[in-house]
Amino acid sequence: MGMHRSGTSAITRGLQAVGANLGDRLLGPKEDNPKGFWEDIDLHNLHVELFDALGMEWNRLSPVTDDEVAMLKHRGFFGKAERILREKLSGEGVFAVKYPRIPKVFPFWREVFATGGFDIRYLIPLRHPLSIARSLAKRDGMEKEYACLMWLAHVLPALPVPRADDSIVTDYDRLMEDPEREIARIASRFGLDVDTREMAEYRDHFLAPHLRHTNYTFSDLEADTGLHPMVAEVYRELLEFASDRKNLGDPDSVEMFKRWNDHFNAMSPLLRHIERTTLERDRQAILLDNAVSELGWRNSSISWKITEPLRAICTLAKKLS
Repeated sequence: MGMHRSGTSAITRGLQAVGANLGDRLLGPKEDNPKGFWEDIDLHNLHVELFDALGMEWNRLSPVTDDEVAMLKHRGFFGKAERILREKLSGEGVFAVKYPRIPKVFPFWREVFATGGFDIRYLIPLRHPLSIARSLAKRDGMEKEYACLMWLAHVLPALPVPRADDSIVTDYDRLMEDPEREIARIASRFGLDVDTREMAEYRDHFLAPHLRHTNYTFSDLEADTGLHPMVAEVYRELLEFASDRKNLGDPDSVEMFKRWNDHFNAMSPLLRHIERTTLERDRQAILLDNAVSELGWRNSSISWKITEPLRAICTLAKKLS
């Protein structure tokens, strides 16, 4: 369960080295992810339907509410999600699923997992918020401050994880620095074995230094006064879990997660205002871009140039009248 651009694809691909089945219906690679997304098509399509039903954009900041989860249940999405999961789990072994929209609607999935009696383990990928922000700025033109709020909106709904003792936080930078150590750490937490041949294939042919375009420090985050203070606090603490200095299931940790979520949920009215303002700004930008394109097309059009004298006569006639 990780935020967009936080290394979820690289980490998910690495799960094949511990025997995880990623499915045989996967989204293909694209320009912004040339080595593949490792996302199941059926679960991808389900999330498109979920977001459409909620009238929810992919970059929504405000948390999903209990009323929205109840609406999804009323419209039959619980049964549909459970059927898809049972189909995926019909084979032997472990099935791993990754999709960046899962954390945003995790209150929905938490109930699906519980009512369906599924045996679930949670892997939370962690990446420096400024690295994520830079990637989203390049791909979507997203502002840094908005991207970091969006990072919080994806990380917090999953905390505390229902199976804390069997779950893990994995840092993308640590994975890139020492993939064998991080994959072994995941295998140990989930009670799985590392396939040395798969691990070598993953290390030597999938991972590459160019996958990591930035390498920020925590000091960079602390020094950025334009960000909400929670961004630095949450990232600093999650690094403790990613290095096994803290346990996700400790009472103090659970209390900290509750405090974070309470604070973020209290910000919902402000977050919705930011969403509306940003969406309206983007809509106006699209309209302006279209108008500029139309003007450029007209100015370069042969017919527009030929009829220019006629338009000048019409304008003069209007002035004279």
